[in-house]
Amino acid sequence: LKVKGTGGKPDTPEKVAVYLSKLRADLAKAQLDRPVFAVLGAFDTVPRRPDHPRIFRKPTPVEMEEMIRIALEHRVDGILFWTLAYKDNNRYLDWRLPEDPLWETVRRLPASLYPKEGP
Repeated sequence: LKVKGTGGKPDTPEKVAVYLSKLRADLAKAQLDRPVFAVLGAFDTVPRRPDHPRIFRKPTPVEMEEMIRIALEHRVDGILFWTLAYKDNNRYLDWRLPEDPLWETVRRLPASLYPKEGP
């Protein structure tokens, strides 16, 4: 999520609904029937230097759950998670999704969307 989104306000999970609505409208206008995938950001960018601006922040687990819910309500054909990893980067602090609490949300949610087999 952008720290400073449209109008200088931080992005929220509702941004997913805005993008998906615009995409569906553009596809309908062009009379195209195409699969639609949501690509949800699951990364953090914390500058090493305090004088460098922070452009993106990772969503909280609750925000990630909300972004997934919104994508499913918009009947996407699939959900991809976009992540970045930093190690010994001169611009950003080290960060890897599997080492962050957000990883459990990303791993858990897709499986929780499907009913379990059996009694």
